[in-house]
Amino acid sequence: MAANQSYADHVVIFSDESSSPDKTWDIVMAISSIAFTLLGLFGNCLAFGFFLGKTDLVSRLYQHINIIDIVICLGQVPVIQVLLTDRRPGMFNSQVFCGMWAVIYRSSTKLYAMAVLLLSFSRTVAIVYPFYQVKKRPILIALYVYIFYLAVHQAAKFGTGFSEMYSTDVAYCYPYLLPDSGTQKLTDFQSKLMTAEYILVSLETGLPIVFIVINFFIIIIKLLFCSQVSSTGGQQRKAAVTIAIFTGVFLFCYLPLSIFFALYAFTSSTASEDFSPSSGIFKHYFTFWYVWPLCECVLNALNAALDFTIFFTRVRYFRDFLFKSNSRTYKTVMNTGVLMSRRPTPQFEGMQLGQISHA
Repeated sequence: MAANQSYADHVVIFSDESSSPDKTWDIVMAISSIAFTLLGLFGNCLAFGFFLGKTDLVSRLYQHINIIDIVICLGQVPVIQVLLTDRRPGMFNSQVFCGMWAVIYRSSTKLYAMAVLLLSFSRTVAIVYPFYQVKKRPILIALYVYIFYLAVHQAAKFGTGFSEMYSTDVAYCYPYLLPDSGTQKLTDFQSKLMTAEYILVSLETGLPIVFIVINFFIIIIKLLFCSQVSSTGGQQRKAAVTIAIFTGVFLFCYLPLSIFFALYAFTSSTASEDFSPSSGIFKHYFTFWYVWPLCECVLNALNAALDFTIFFTRVRYFRDFLFKSNSRTYKTVMNTGVLMSRRPTPQFEGMQLGQISHA
């Protein structure tokens, strides 16, 4: 690593590497992020307006997911600037901004995974046990407890000496322990602290994914092989398919980050003390320059855009809300809070707006 004195001390420029990021691919990632960000930001603002004021469990969870998606989209702005300017730090050159971005953005992605886990869990229970009413209060309390945990984790991290660093290989800011000023190496305590941090972040990014995968396969199995779901009417089957699509899209966008971070944490924790970000599998050109901005930023923006796209294409009442093309039906839905104005079948009786629409 070679530090560039024209930037702040927390900025690391990999000028001594044998390769450099390809400008064309950086621009492609930046343009993709711009498109995903605009669609995700616009769409989730509309979706938040659709769910605002509704008090059922799924609508409340969607309100939180919409807000998180909006934050994630706004967090793409400084990364896009970096990708368009040869990975110069731009706004990340301010250590205050760098720290604020890292805390808010990375906490938002973890909180999003937990919100999707709670949403998929409540929908899986509704499909497997159609007559069981999932209580709203415990689910929301679990979400708020996790928010509190993330806040405590961030406070403890900075209280034990972590700082935020920007480096050109990842194109964004991330937490880092500064080595001892004399030896320029981490002390034994710092090494243990770094290992503990890697374990915690691996659990935060990976554990929700594991349970979401389990919920995903349960939904698929019920959809394909259980007559109770597959033989229901078109609206109910469409709801089950929408749940599966939404969960599958989330896994597609978030699994790469979970896998690569787990590999990085394992490699760095078990390697010799001369381990660097360009060691092991990360010494390859693509993994060194593109894995982190692609997984952490571009795919997150894509997920935010697809959230709106899935809901728009598969839920007629959301389109009615946007275009007011069927005002009588829309008013019925808004007044009752239930998507199906006709008599529901026993398998889906009592399911609220979000339960039979989109998960």
